[in-house]
Amino acid sequence: MLRSAASLSVPRSLRATASGRSSRRTNRFTPLIAAVLVATSLTACQSRQTTVSSTTRTTEPTVQPSPSPLASPSPITSSDIPKPIAETPSKPITPPEVPSKPIVETPSKPDEGTAVQPDEVAVNPDSSLPVPEGVRLGEIQYGSAGAADPALEEAIVNILADRSGDKSLLASTRYTYSRVDLNDDGTSEALVYLTGSFTCGSGGCTMLILEPARESYELVSRMTLVNPPVVVAEEKTAGWKDLMIYVEGGGVTPHYAHLQYDGNRYPSNPSIAPAIASDTSLSGTAVLTEKMTTDSGIQLKL
Repeated sequence: MLRSAASLSVPRSLRATASGRSSRRTNRFTPLIAAVLVATSLTACQSRQTTVSSTTRTTEPTVQPSPSPLASPSPITSSDIPKPIAETPSKPITPPEVPSKPIVETPSKPDEGTAVQPDEVAVNPDSSLPVPEGVRLGEIQYGSAGAADPALEEAIVNILADRSGDKSLLASTRYTYSRVDLNDDGTSEALVYLTGSFTCGSGGCTMLILEPARESYELVSRMTLVNPPVVVAEEKTAGWKDLMIYVEGGGVTPHYAHLQYDGNRYPSNPSIAPAIASDTSLSGTAVLTEKMTTDSGIQLKL
């Protein structure tokens, strides 16, 4: 609020000064002094109002308006919705496989009145077939070695003893054999390879070809100086399959001899039989492919 100049209080120092100088100055300065005092008072009043207004604005806290509970909520987008967690199916637990033990079959005893036909065991050759110069290997199948056969052993002993007359000479003899149907009559013949001091020489060992006959076997052919392997060809002579027998040792050049059935038997000495032609493809069923030693094969029972 503004007050009049007359109501303003004048400091005593100014009044004393004005009173002391009133005698030396004229009354013309009195209005000027009053105007100065009024202006000073007005300036001081405005300054106080400005200070109060600034203090009021500074101390008042700023109040942020709180959102109204009735305000409409923001829309929900697809990204705000949690996606379901896909379950990974667990793998079934498979117990470890326990290897089964191989079943070893024991050859059964033959029935009376029938020739023995024991189960045969597959044989893997120790090495590939020997291939002399000028011979090519064609399609070769491998035969199998037979298990111990009492009827076959009896026939072997009788055949060898007829010549020696002394069975004790056969004590060190061992044998191995394979069955092959040589004449396609539905019955397999036995190709028997014999080892031992009584049946072997520097050029090879003895081989017997036996044909089942009732309860025993009959001799088809007897050969000496035979070396494994023996290849049974598909070609026939006089109704019987040709044989390719490997010949080595005794100073001869290794080769395959071509043995043909003559209507009664096969040749007894492969070393003097004709060799297969050069550049011949050797095909057929290979039997007696094992390299026989003094401990291999089956011990002949006397």
